[in-house]
Amino acid sequence: MKSQFIQFDKTNKTHYLVAGHGDVLILLPSLWVTSESYISLGSELSKNFKVIIPDIYRGKSVFDKNTGNIDDYVEAFYNLIKALSIDKFYLVGVSFSGLVATKYILQHPKTINKLFLVSTTAVPLLFKYKKLILIYGYIKLLYHNLFSIDGIKTNLLWCSDSIKNLVRHPVQVINEGFIATSNYDDRVSDMNVPTKLVFAKKDEFISKETLIRMRKIKNLEIEIVDHFHAWFFKHEDELANRIVAFF
Repeated sequence: MKSQFIQFDKTNKTHYLVAGHGDVLILLPSLWVTSESYISLGSELSKNFKVIIPDIYRGKSVFDKNTGNIDDYVEAFYNLIKALSIDKFYLVGVSFSGLVATKYILQHPKTINKLFLVSTTAVPLLFKYKKLILIYGYIKLLYHNLFSIDGIKTNLLWCSDSIKNLVRHPVQVINEGFIATSNYDDRVSDMNVPTKLVFAKKDEFISKETLIRMRKIKNLEIEIVDHFHAWFFKHEDELANRIVAFF
């Protein structure tokens, strides 16, 4: 995938990876990692789409102000879409970025063809000690990858990518953790565009009770897979096939 930058002014520019041709598909990276962790998946999807993986408030991007709220992510994403002159596109949100993607389509549904969500939630998480659950979830996530060569490679990729991201943007990385565990008042009843969620049956972060509440949302198709939260890093072909089939 080719590395590019879009310059907004003297002090702000967003980095993104791009590959392929045809209809535009934008993939938003998950919590604390960057487009670097999604090169393999993006390359697979680029066989069918023009794939763009932007590093909003992360990675090689440069920004003069950190943010502590998800609305700024949505606004920055919308500004990127306008700057790239994209009229309509397919969107993939993974884990934390699913929150950004959901909020984006509620505000700008006319720019989206379809939305594909992976291991995320479209409703508030209603449980206590979210920050402890986030930390404990990541410990379990890394542990579950210790029993295969592919899993160990995935752990090394995550750690390398997230450490580089932390070095570049230490305050924003901390802020992102607080954003991911914040309480949201949004009550989503309709996704506004055709949406599919692939929910991991053994998810380390999101409860089955949350899944039950999401079943009431209009325009949301849910598929349950017998995997852990980050299953797709070890089954990228499987995820790519699901995305292509839905889009």
